[in-house]
Amino acid sequence: MRVRRTLHLLPQGRTLSKYQGDKKVSSLPYELTVRTDNNKASIRMTTQVPALTVDPAADPGKPRTGPFVMRDVGTNIDCNATNLKDGRYSVTVTIEDSSIYEDSQRTDIPNGSKASGASAWRTYRTTNALVLRDGQSTEFTTAVDKITGDVFKANVLLTVIK
Repeated sequence: MRVRRTLHLLPQGRTLSKYQGDKKVSSLPYELTVRTDNNKASIRMTTQVPALTVDPAADPGKPRTGPFVMRDVGTNIDCNATNLKDGRYSVTVTIEDSSIYEDSQRTDIPNGSKASGASAWRTYRTTNALVLRDGQSTEFTTAVDKITGDVFKANVLLTVIK
């Protein structure tokens, strides 16, 4: 018998959350249903944003006008699961979240992106293989952005749908 389950990535202990110090500044909920026969389920929630490319030989006194390339900004989640013995499930989750630094965050970027007028991009990517039971949640990764000090936390909650 195959069992389906829903992986909830929800705020405060069950999602991809961003913190500045102890203050939570972002918490985005995602919910994904995946089968236990190791087929992959995915979510793609992105927006294409024009990014200015800068010619290093260009005259620094002239305004930057292009050319532009399109870059995805948003969240990608991939998940697969298999049924183990004794009510346990092997769940592999990959999360990739990309964003553009705000101007106020770009002052300390080592390559001088703020001064050049070029966009500065952040990508958070994590993959982990977990063993969970119905109703169990876990924080499976925490990472700190070296530029801003923002803390990213990824959590997952397993709910079995029979």
